[in-house]
Amino acid sequence: EVAAGVARELRQGVEEATRPGLTLMSLFETGPAQIKMLDPIFHEVGDRPRKGAELSETKQLARRLTKERRGGPRQLAPG
Repeated sequence: EVAAGVARELRQGVEEATRPGLTLMSLFETGPAQIKMLDPIFHEVGDRPRKGAELSETKQLARRLTKERRGGPRQLAPG
């Protein structure tokens, strides 16, 4: 009895879906979405500030001191 009711509903659904004027859903019939590539941005030579140009003098000196402190053992190592 339950199976007969389900079969009847299924038949009605198929009949409604195939009625003239209605079309079946076309989900996933098209290919995957196309992602547009962004154009690369090229900078002219003078566009960007040179590395370190935006640092304060104190910060530049601190970095130089750190580099020299880390590089000291390399200079002292026999090689």
